[in-house]
Amino acid sequence: MIRKQTGNTFVHAPHGKREVDLKDMMRKYLARPLRMQFTEPTVLLVSLYMSFIYSIIYALLEAYPFMYSSVYGWQFGIAHLPFIGLLLGMCCALALILSQQNGYARRLEVNDGVAVPEWRFYPAMLGALAFPIGLFW
Repeated sequence: MIRKQTGNTFVHAPHGKREVDLKDMMRKYLARPLRMQFTEPTVLLVSLYMSFIYSIIYALLEAYPFMYSSVYGWQFGIAHLPFIGLLLGMCCALALILSQQNGYARRLEVNDGVAVPEWRFYPAMLGALAFPIGLFW
């Protein structure tokens, strides 16, 4: 940007002069997350839980139209109406998270801008309980 504004082609950012090493990039962006995945139990358990949740959601996205159209004989457009429940659940979760945002901002201000990850834990706990209830409702 400064190079274009001034017309000086000799202006360079310090990080532009650094050489990119593929080995360092692989270590930093591929090996580090994999190492954390298998050495940190919390990261491993959360990843397993989230992969389980996503697999159930994607299976339901495929199963709803098939089940309601072939098993129950609903028409194509009506067989997609059960997705409204998924949409309502996501809207309720969004409303809950947004309602917690002001309290989070106040706690962050009191704590001199240092975030504590556990402050975001209570809505996640509620969602972890609400998800299986919503599946079997």
